[in-house]
Amino acid sequence: MHPDGVCRLPGGLYTKTVEYEDINYSVASTEDQTAIFGGWSSFLNYFDSSLPFQLSFINRRSHSRSRYRVNIPQGDDDFNSIREEYTGMLKNQIAKSNNGIVRTKLLTFGVNVDDLPTARARLENAGFTFRTVGNGETVTAQTPEGGAIVPNNASIVLYLGEEKNNDLRAVPNVIGMTAAEANQALTNAGFIMRVTGATSTESGNVKAISQDRGEGTELVPGSVVTVRFGDSSVRD
Repeated sequence: MHPDGVCRLPGGLYTKTVEYEDINYSVASTEDQTAIFGGWSSFLNYFDSSLPFQLSFINRRSHSRSRYRVNIPQGDDDFNSIREEYTGMLKNQIAKSNNGIVRTKLLTFGVNVDDLPTARARLENAGFTFRTVGNGETVTAQTPEGGAIVPNNASIVLYLGEEKNNDLRAVPNVIGMTAAEANQALTNAGFIMRVTGATSTESGNVKAISQDRGEGTELVPGSVVTVRFGDSSVRD
């Protein structure tokens, strides 16, 4: 197992596994549903016969020590018995949630090649570009966080023992910029751009017409900013 997450198996097979989470597609807006479906379709289209993939769903019983913690400190009063009873109630509710099942969803894809550099390049062509920060052997954090919807060409930052910088950064104003200009501005600010709307027209006047995070909004690095593009030559 290599620090960047590439696993070498016997027979020249190199694989990579990522964990993903559900999103609430049914309550998303029509525009977001279209973007989600389009992104998922594009993602699946990366996997051809030379790059097989497998979806894994691991179900296990939840228990109080596995994932969740309930901590209600004792107080210097006469209500500690109530606190203990309430803590027990919360733990029972957590254990019973989703019928007591915790579901882990994994995507594994691999390629048969002769060496690690070739494997890494092939895996990155699947849309998973990444860079590492630190020299540890364990991934302690990542940007963006797991479950975020990002463009296929987004670069994922993996922290190998290095402390993640979560200092807030201000979102720049990209309205009126081309897609390339907006992407560069957001990348320089530490954010990832997700594109909606038109990306090309015969007029060649596609510019950013709106963004979901206003100028000056403070977000953690790696946050996704959705920018809608349209033909600026079209007037109502």
